[in-house]
Amino acid sequence: MPPKAAFSEARASASTESDGTTIGKCTSAPVPLPRNDQNHRMATANRAPRDCEGHDRPLHSACETRAATGTLALSLAIMTHDRTASVMTRLGTPTFALCVVLCIVGLLVRLIPLFEGDDMLFHQPTEDGYLLLTVARNLAIGRGMSTAEGTIATNGVQPLITLVFAAGYYLVDGDKAGGVRIAMFVSVAIAIAAAWMAYRFGRRLLVDHPRGDRLAALAASLWFASPISLRHTTNALETGLYTLIGLIVLDRLLILRRLEPQRRAVSQLSALGVWLGVCFWARNDGVFLAAATCGWWCVDAWARGRRRAAWVEPLVIGGTATVVTLPWVLFNLINFGHPVPVSGRSEGAGATFGGNLDRLAATLAENALVVAGVPQRFEDHLAVQLTSVVVLAIAAAALAQCLRAAGRSERDVILVGASFGLALAGYYGLVFGAKHFLARYQTPVSPLWALLTVVSMHAFLAQLAERLHRPALLKQGATAVLAVATGLVLVQDSRLIRLRGEHEHMQVVEWIRDHVPAHVWVGAVQTGTIGYFHERSLNLDGKVNPAALVARQQRRVFDYIIESQVDYIADWVGMAYWEDDLKGHFRQVVVDERRNLGVLERIDKRAAP
Repeated sequence: MPPKAAFSEARASASTESDGTTIGKCTSAPVPLPRNDQNHRMATANRAPRDCEGHDRPLHSACETRAATGTLALSLAIMTHDRTASVMTRLGTPTFALCVVLCIVGLLVRLIPLFEGDDMLFHQPTEDGYLLLTVARNLAIGRGMSTAEGTIATNGVQPLITLVFAAGYYLVDGDKAGGVRIAMFVSVAIAIAAAWMAYRFGRRLLVDHPRGDRLAALAASLWFASPISLRHTTNALETGLYTLIGLIVLDRLLILRRLEPQRRAVSQLSALGVWLGVCFWARNDGVFLAAATCGWWCVDAWARGRRRAAWVEPLVIGGTATVVTLPWVLFNLINFGHPVPVSGRSEGAGATFGGNLDRLAATLAENALVVAGVPQRFEDHLAVQLTSVVVLAIAAAALAQCLRAAGRSERDVILVGASFGLALAGYYGLVFGAKHFLARYQTPVSPLWALLTVVSMHAFLAQLAERLHRPALLKQGATAVLAVATGLVLVQDSRLIRLRGEHEHMQVVEWIRDHVPAHVWVGAVQTGTIGYFHERSLNLDGKVNPAALVARQQRRVFDYIIESQVDYIADWVGMAYWEDDLKGHFRQVVVDERRNLGVLERIDKRAAP
C-alpha cells in the first residue's frame, strides 16, 4: 500500500471524558509549554470547549432493539438471581428499598439517551469510545482491526471489548446507529453485572460482619448510581468490563484463599490465572492486578513456612495468565514491533515524571467519597488538593483499621486490591500522560473504594454511638448520611440527564458533513468521533496511527501532514493555529471560539474535484 494511502481515521489524546459532573463536558486546558514544542501544539489543538453544540443525522437498524433488549434482560436476570423476598429479608425493608431506588436511578440515567432518538444515541459514546467503535465496526465488516476506511492497521484499542462490540456490529451488518445502540445496551448490561458482582464480593468479604449483607448492598447500589461510575460505564470503552472482571478476579481469589492449602487444586489455581489473563485482555494494565495477586500469594505462603508453595503456586497462576495474554502480546509484537499498543505509547509520549500528581489526589478522593465528583477544572486547585489529601488520609486510616479487623484470608485479598489501586495511582500519576483521563484509569478500583467508605462510615457511627452510650445514634446517623448521599446522587444524576444532549466533538462532525465530500481526507488530532462519521479521517497524534506516532516521536508531525493526502484539518479551535507551521500549504477557513471549532484547508488540494 502506498504511504499516502495509509493516512486516515481514528482519534487522539484529547479529553472526551466528562469533568466529574457532566457527560462529555471537559473544561480544563492543557499545561502550557513553549510554542516550539510539538507536544504543546498537540495539546493546544485540543483546547477545551466553551460551547459545544451540534448533532448528526444517522440511521436505524431493524434488529438492534431485539438484540439490545435481550442483552439487557439477561443482565437483569443476573441481578435478580436471588428471590426478591429472600433479599428483602436479609437486607431489611428500608435498606432494600433504598438500594432499589438507587439501582433504578442508575439504570434510568444510563438508558434514557438510548430511547430518545438517534441524536441522543450518538451523543452517548465519548471521543475515545467512537475510536473503539470504529475499529469494532471495521472488524465486523471484514476490514480487520483498522481505521480510516480499513487503510490503517491499528492495535490502539483494548481487544476484549472491541471483539464484543464487533459482534454487535456483525448482527446489524455494520449499521452505524444499530451498532452504537447495541454497544450502549451491552455497556448497561456490563454495569449491572459489575454492580451485582460488587455486591457478591462484598457479601463474601464481610461474611462475618453482623451487617455485612446490608453494607455490601449499599456500597454496590451507591456505586451503580454514582455519577462517577455512570460516566465511566457509558463511554463505549473497556472501563465497565475491566471493572467487572477485576471484581471477578478478587472474588475468585477470596474463595481460593479461604480453602486450606492442601485443598487448593492446580485446576483452581489455573482458573484464577485464566481470569487474570482475561483481565489483561480487558485492559493491559491488568498486569498490575496479576502482579499484586502473585506477589501477595508468595509473601503469605513464605510467612506460613510453605517455602515450596511460595514460588510454585504463584508460578502456576502467573504462568497460566501469561499463556492467556500471549496471543495479544504476540499480535502487537509481530504487526507493530512493540508489546504496548500504539495508543498507550502515544498517550505517554509527552509525559514528564510526576506530571499528573496535581490531579491525582482529587481523582482518588472522589472515588473515596463515592457520590461526589470533583469537576476536572477544579482538580488542580490548592484548596481541592489539600481537602483531597485529608480525605485520603482518613481513607488510609480506615483501610488500616479494616486490615487489623479482617481475618487472614480477607486481609490477603484486601492487600491485593489495595496494591492494585496503588499501582494504578502510581503509574498514571507519576509516569504516564493524558491527565484528563486520570479518573477513568482509576475506575476499576472504585467499587472497592465504595465498600471501604460504607464499611468505615458504619464503623465510625457504631463506635460513636457506643462511646456516647446512645445506641439509637447509629441508626439516626446512618439514616442522615444515607439521605445526604442519596440526595447528592439524585442532584448530580439529574444534571447528567439534563446535559445528555451535549457532546464536545459533534460540532466538528457537523461541519465536515456539511462542507467535505466523503472521498476527501480530513486530518485531526481527535479522530474518534470524526472518523466514525467521516471514514477518510487521518489520526495525527499516533493514537491509532503507527505512522503518525513515528512522525511525532521524530518531531516531524507537520512534515507528515504536508506529505499526506489530507485536504482539511478540522478539530477543536486550537487546531486552527497550526497554520503558522503549515504556511504555504494550509490556510485558516474557520476559527470559531464559541463553538470550539477550527478548520484549515489545503491551498492546493490533493483530492480530485
